[in-house]
Amino acid sequence: MRHLAEAAAARGIPALRFDYDGTGDSAGQDTDPAREEAWIESIRIAQSTLRKVTGVHRVCVFGIRLGASLALLAAQSVPEITGAILVNPVTDGRRYLRELRALAATSAMAEAMAESADQDIQQAAGFITTMETRQTIGTLRLAGDSLSTAPPQVLLLERTDLPTDDGLPNHLRELRTTVTRQTFPGYADMLRDAHETTVPVDLIQDALDWLQDTASSHHPQPVTTACDTCTFTWSTADASGSVRERAVCFGSNSNIFGIVTDDADGPKPLLLLLNSGAVHHVGPNRLYVRIARLMALRGFRVLRLDLPGLGDSPVPCGKEENQTYPDWAVASVGKAVNYARASLDASEIHCGGICSGAYYSLKSAVAGQPFKSIVVINPLTFFWKPGMSLAVPAFQDTAEMMRYRRTALSGASLRKLFSGKVDLINLAGILTRYSIRRTRHVVRRIGRKLGVRLQDDLVTELRNIQSQQTSMHFVFSDSDPGHAMLQESAGAEVSRLQNNQALTIQLVEHSDHTFTPRLAQEHLLSYLAQILSPTSERPS
Repeated sequence: MRHLAEAAAARGIPALRFDYDGTGDSAGQDTDPAREEAWIESIRIAQSTLRKVTGVHRVCVFGIRLGASLALLAAQSVPEITGAILVNPVTDGRRYLRELRALAATSAMAEAMAESADQDIQQAAGFITTMETRQTIGTLRLAGDSLSTAPPQVLLLERTDLPTDDGLPNHLRELRTTVTRQTFPGYADMLRDAHETTVPVDLIQDALDWLQDTASSHHPQPVTTACDTCTFTWSTADASGSVRERAVCFGSNSNIFGIVTDDADGPKPLLLLLNSGAVHHVGPNRLYVRIARLMALRGFRVLRLDLPGLGDSPVPCGKEENQTYPDWAVASVGKAVNYARASLDASEIHCGGICSGAYYSLKSAVAGQPFKSIVVINPLTFFWKPGMSLAVPAFQDTAEMMRYRRTALSGASLRKLFSGKVDLINLAGILTRYSIRRTRHVVRRIGRKLGVRLQDDLVTELRNIQSQQTSMHFVFSDSDPGHAMLQESAGAEVSRLQNNQALTIQLVEHSDHTFTPRLAQEHLLSYLAQILSPTSERPS
């Protein structure tokens, strides 16, 4: 969406990206009632805002999957929407709900999600739909009575890896719409995890070529406007109140984008949230949004930022975007700290994140950033080197060893072993790498006692962080290898720091790496509220 918007702007076509009510950076939650109505109203407000800000008279809507379907539904009551670009739209709501059920069932945490959710809630890919929302979606029939009018021009972009369906284009033609159909490759690659996704450049070019062919040659220039602070009510299980958010840009040439969340002016403790992998500032499963708004209700100011090359922050010149461990991350965190001090009235600064966000919270503290505390959630490595592969990293071997320990003596595992279904070569490789790494830890422990100066030594880093009076809070999903890796690398030191109350460890049960189950998210939020509350409010 960002690449499409920037390519459109480069051609002189104003573009507006937005989040539906209850999604992304917008107010609301996915448990709110009347979701489809709110989503359609979001489209209406967005097109009205685009016309007001830029002076355009006609609008084209672009959507993918359910977003494409909602675009058509919204266009029925907005005559200014004269075109639509639809990528693989959902035409039958019942079929789409079956896809959601299948997605939920194939999740690694399907059992935990089924046990923790009530009958009204369905969890799929970290997001939930209520029974009301599913019932509304189930009535969708784009090739039937759901669509009584349509924009004059429609570009239908269909996948090359699935059979085409003539139902929607035929119905659109019955509504006197001129329909252009094109196929494009790479749909699945477009929807991979953020660090693996491939931007469909050809799709973007085809869409904009079609738009310019069907639109007027004159495009009013966008009017530059300041982003107002948005204030809305946010509720959690144990807190409710008014929070406000605003977009900010800072750093060299304003190349770092972020969202600031708080509830009032004045000095406040500030929490920096760093990208989880290549996921943009909303966090996996929109988790950073929930964290930011909860902590705002508890007196914090929160800055959810995109490191350069991620989300809405432009990539540094000559670099690749969506790098999970960019070598400029620690310096960028330093710029965020300077900005927080100079412009956000931070009385103290805390830093945290999931996965690579956890890693760079730790490394920024090692680099000397004066954090009051760091929250290190599910790190997958403690020493990343440029060029390292994610193919067989240490965390995968540790995770496999954890799994073997849990299941090695089970009947199913023994049957697989004796029936020859176990890849013994792969198992031997895992055992060998794991044993070598454990032996290396023992050797390093002996060298440390002998006063040998070690490189890439986690124990030394933890001691340095403690010397800066920075509290360390480690949070691990019970199925994640991070806790085992921490104990392997610095077990005795970790115990010492825990005894000195310089370090805490919290395990979250029935969770995965990105806290997909909603109950796991609630446990994480509750723990963060506890450890980041003012000292006087913390339990003894």
